Amino acid sequence: MTASNSIKVVDALEGRLWAVLPASIGLFFCMSHPAGFLNLSGWMIFWAMIMAGYDISCRRIPNPLTAMSAICGLVFSGLLNGTSGILNSFGSASFIFIIMAILFFMGIVGGGDAKAVAALATFITLNDCISFLICISLAGGIQSIFQLIVNKRISDMLLLRASTKNWRAVGAGLTLPYGVAILGGCFLLIIYKNL
Repeated sequence: MTASNSIKVVDALEGRLWAVLPASIGLFFCMSHPAGFLNLSGWMIFWAMIMAGYDISCRRIPNPLTAMSAICGLVFSGLLNGTSGILNSFGSASFIFIIMAILFFMGIVGGGDAKAVAALATFITLNDCISFLICISLAGGIQSIFQLIVNKRISDMLLLRASTKNWRAVGAGLTLPYGVAILGGCFLLIIYKNL
């Protein structure tokens, strides 16, 4: 490989394409399960890592990525559990999408995040939907506190009285790549289910 070719490879990997690299870690989860390649938890982590990488690098989760993860969840659920798996997977995604759409219209979450959570819900059962949302909320809270600490705003938040309006003023101007919280929620759900 010549020097000019290696520069082209490095240039190609800049920006959004770096988001794919952390997802390779998720493949280990896919292979370390008795179900092997069809391990739904591993594939959920894989897609969530790609989404988190994109969200960190460009503060958005592309729609084609969301669509691919949803299709993957539906197909693998069908391969593992037949038609009932597809229906259960579709039901989970629909339930989560309705809740996330309500949160989006209330201004609580972004549209890309709402679609991403609904797409990742294709990898879980309908019984795990509420647990999934709680895990994502916990991970988002941890991420928010961490970001306030990093930006040296946590002391401002603690000095204010417990009012959401005041807390929002402290966090004004901070952007939060919520794809990371979604990834954290996926990990928390898997840990919770394996306890």
